[in-house]
Amino acid sequence: MKLIVRADDVGYTLVHNIGTFRSFEEGISTHVDVMLDSPGTEDALLYSKAHPWLSVGWHAHLWNTPVANPKLIPSLIDKRGRFKGRHDRKARDTFVYEECLIELRAELDRCIAILGRVPDTAGFHPGDSPMDRAMKAVIEEYGLVTGFMTTHGFGRTRPADEKYLSRDIICVDPSLQYPGASSKEFDKFPDYSPMAFYKSYFTEEMFASNTTYVTPWHPGYVDELVLESSVTLARIVDVEGLCSDEMKQWIIDHKVELVTFRDAIYGTHEYQNHLKLLGSPLYIG
Repeated sequence: MKLIVRADDVGYTLVHNIGTFRSFEEGISTHVDVMLDSPGTEDALLYSKAHPWLSVGWHAHLWNTPVANPKLIPSLIDKRGRFKGRHDRKARDTFVYEECLIELRAELDRCIAILGRVPDTAGFHPGDSPMDRAMKAVIEEYGLVTGFMTTHGFGRTRPADEKYLSRDIICVDPSLQYPGASSKEFDKFPDYSPMAFYKSYFTEEMFASNTTYVTPWHPGYVDELVLESSVTLARIVDVEGLCSDEMKQWIIDHKVELVTFRDAIYGTHEYQNHLKLLGSPLYIG
């Protein structure tokens, strides 16, 4: 079995990044999913550039403040100058398509200027909203890779695009096992942890397969901006869980091959080569 450990919301804030980076350096995270409109974005992209064995994705959802000139995108922002669809998805219906294009292009151009290239992957959920249509257009314009994995979650399965089905990449969202595991309801989930999920979800049959499983987590530390999110204390638990000795031993005992999205899509072995150079016990050989 191959495993991509995806760190979401990378770049949220500088404080959040401290925990995220720890999950790469001391833990098992293999993929950076970067928010390109956040206070910690530049920090995250510079980190990714300095650690080329990690794959990089675009975690796009217009969450913090615009990269484009605010005067060019008035339908996207509120009176404070922040994106107005953060917690009100209906507000996104008022976005102007052409303004979404301006902002999304500005975000990718920012990535190119700092990272030196576009992200390896981009998440995309087909829809007819102005934001959805703009995302589709910009992904095609910049040649980003999307539709590469089958996703299980939210009561349905979304299959990978036909050209990627043979890659056998399956994403399972662990957070769906713990709905509401945020600061307000965290006491309802005393057993929440990445380790608890892996132990309960994966079977011997899965371990023996050549399938690549993707598990997205939100490892990071929390400051006042992150506290506005629906996921707060779980982020800290994710950091500790992904870095734990128990987690690393689970990887070793079950001969799980840690990989990146580039490895899974193109058949490379960049992450395992990195582990080999480190002399890491996580190297599968």
